Amino acid sequence: MSNYTKISSSSGSVSIGNTSARFNNLITKYPAILKSLKEFREHNKESWELKVVKENNTKVKERIVQVAFGQILEKNNVFPKSDFKKKNKIDDYAKDIRAKTAFLVDYGFINNNRELTNVGEELLALSKENTEKNHFYISKVSFLYLQQHLKNQPFTGIGKNRKIDKNFIINPLFSLIFCCLEFDNALPVDFFKYLWPISKDKKELTTNISEFKKNKKSARDIIYDIYAQRDIAVARENCNKFF
Repeated sequence: MSNYTKISSSSGSVSIGNTSARFNNLITKYPAILKSLKEFREHNKESWELKVVKENNTKVKERIVQVAFGQILEKNNVFPKSDFKKKNKIDDYAKDIRAKTAFLVDYGFINNNRELTNVGEELLALSKENTEKNHFYISKVSFLYLQQHLKNQPFTGIGKNRKIDKNFIINPLFSLIFCCLEFDNALPVDFFKYLWPISKDKKELTTNISEFKKNKKSARDIIYDIYAQRDIAVARENCNKFF
């Protein structure tokens, strides 16, 4: 086989949010998950991480804790049984449980071991009385979600390897607000689509804004600049070696 050059699998682009967060009735759904998790952790202190055990002289990953929490969610009617993968496929069932709680980890309501944080406890307490407004004229629950959303950082990796992407040293949402202000609330679509997502620090962001304003770059110009990057050139070289 021809020699080739490895390139990073990272997209180099900001990625926030979590597709597992798409539930109906979010205002009630997340507190219900937290309430069930608190109940579960009162009698189950085991690690959430998958355990490697031997079964028929073969190493397999044990998912007992994750499956047990899924049963609590079912018992408390947080999710109908039809929402879960078939139990006879334990891997899929456990993966489904992890997915349904991943958003709460990303936004700081629970930790990686699926234990409530102080913010999670606060959400659980506030959700019991979701009528009081603050000086922004929104409920305290909504304000708490807003605070966590503004603090949210891009993540990289999956499962136990999922962690904050340290390549981004500025908060993406605050940087987006900054961009809107810099463009007098008329943020160009091309800048938003191609340059904001790859601006990893303040210097890079302000440079991209300045260059965009000065050169009035079009989407085609920006795409050509991306094509000129080193990883793209390496990918072309690899393709030539294999094909």
